[in-house]
Amino acid sequence: PLCKPCHSAKTNREIAEAAQAGQVTVICGPPGSGKTTYVRAHMQPGDLAVDLDALFAALSGQPWGDKPDSLLPYVYAAAQALTDKLATDTARPTTWIISTGKTAKEREYLARRLAAKIVVFETSPPTCLDRIAQDSQHPQPFEFYEALVKEWWERYERREGDNIVCEK
Repeated sequence: PLCKPCHSAKTNREIAEAAQAGQVTVICGPPGSGKTTYVRAHMQPGDLAVDLDALFAALSGQPWGDKPDSLLPYVYAAAQALTDKLATDTARPTTWIISTGKTAKEREYLARRLAAKIVVFETSPPTCLDRIAQDSQHPQPFEFYEALVKEWWERYERREGDNIVCEK
């Protein structure tokens, strides 16, 4: 076992090594866990980021975090089209997929289909909720996010082979 700083450094090294041309890295975790912040900090020019929140904003023209239910099928279709393209493209760019990825089955599917590296942020509920409370891009009432974070932790399943990043 490694101490937290050494484990984090090891995980960051592994992710950087994996982020070679064509590598797909799936970043999973509850709302407020730091997925988007992490991807933005590690992306390089020319990398592709697949993020449902960003797709909602791009396709709706609405502020970040505003997700009209009527657009959900279209956003999922756009994300699925990107996933399909990544699965068959031999010259794909380095790609970062931001997903909640609660279940082992969801992460296993992406890992196999895209030969993806899976990173799971096991950020504690209080830390997630503190971050959400500080972030103006979360327009829903706070109770909405409390329920989402709680539900993520209730459904979350660890999977052998996932890279786990723990934050208190």
